[in-house]
Amino acid sequence: MEDFFMKMFKKIAATVMAAAMSLAMLTACGGGGGGSSAATQYKLAKVFANSAQTGKVYMELNTKVNNQGMTIVEATSKNGAYMSVSPDGYTFKMEFALNKSGFYELGKDQNGKLIAVALDSDDDYAQLNIAMPTQDNLKGIKVAPEYKVNGVSYYAEILEQGGVSYAYCFEGDDLKCLVFNGDFGSENQQIVAKVVKTDTTFGAEFDNKIALNGYTVVHPKG
Repeated sequence: MEDFFMKMFKKIAATVMAAAMSLAMLTACGGGGGGSSAATQYKLAKVFANSAQTGKVYMELNTKVNNQGMTIVEATSKNGAYMSVSPDGYTFKMEFALNKSGFYELGKDQNGKLIAVALDSDDDYAQLNIAMPTQDNLKGIKVAPEYKVNGVSYYAEILEQGGVSYAYCFEGDDLKCLVFNGDFGSENQQIVAKVVKTDTTFGAEFDNKIALNGYTVVHPKG
């Protein structure tokens, strides 16, 4: 059973991390530097206003995929992203890191040594085109004043990257949910995640995981 969930969660993780990196890049640009002044008028820029100074975005999400509930934690900086997926009713947690060197699954080997398993060469994830976003593949924000999710209308700000769209849905100025639409490696699917918490800072623990500090990188034979 864990093997089934692990394969599914890895695909979700890759997509969510690409969304997180895209959001971090946009909010950082919108807060100053070379970004457009119009970007600061978006609600996402207001929610993550301090990201221009901290360079960080933190989110906790709850979602359900194929009737399996899960909690997602993501921490993003200019150096990359960390994410954990904790399925409801199970004791294991999957952890991932994305940086300029690649996309990794974090864990321990049979001796308890910290390892980062490179996933770049795995066909299941290579087809998802997961990578650090750039201004070339990040097309900016689209606004949908009436965006329906499970019969409820929201104001949404939508990002697109790697063939997947990410709709950040608001009630007033409150970010309520994040909706993923796209091909997640097998078929077109929509995933709706409830936003539990947002922040513009996080601890050194996540920075170390993004940088793979203390981890041995492993490249599986394939």
